[in-house]
Amino acid sequence: MDKIKNIIKIFLYVVAGMTISTAIFISIFNSDLNMSVSILWQIIIISAVCSLGNFIYHNHSDLSKNEMKIRLICHFLYINVVVIGGGFLFGWLSLSDLPEVIVMFIMIAVVYTVIMVTDFHQDEKMAEMFNHQLRKRYPDSKD
Repeated sequence: MDKIKNIIKIFLYVVAGMTISTAIFISIFNSDLNMSVSILWQIIIISAVCSLGNFIYHNHSDLSKNEMKIRLICHFLYINVVVIGGGFLFGWLSLSDLPEVIVMFIMIAVVYTVIMVTDFHQDEKMAEMFNHQLRKRYPDSKD
């Protein structure tokens, strides 16, 4: 159940990040664009597919630093394939317009970093809360 909650949380983060990025992207490249409601559904679809990429992290065993780095890189590449691939599929991007693709990649990196840092800090806070509760319950324990 925690995996599902985490996927939903990440989905909401991605929707927010993509919505803000879309507004910035359109302001830069297509400020006179009239959009239809389909862009909202496209954002939701891409966000859902991106969120499913979090299953890359789920493992029942402990990972070494190198294994975690490899998973992080694979996850970042997955996100880029989904968003940029979706951008081509939905007509957001064109292969002939390299600056758009580069800006999209940069925006993906920024949103990815913000989401990862936010998620990390939330996990850190939760761990501290658990540790605090354990210290209250077992005050004599050295661990």
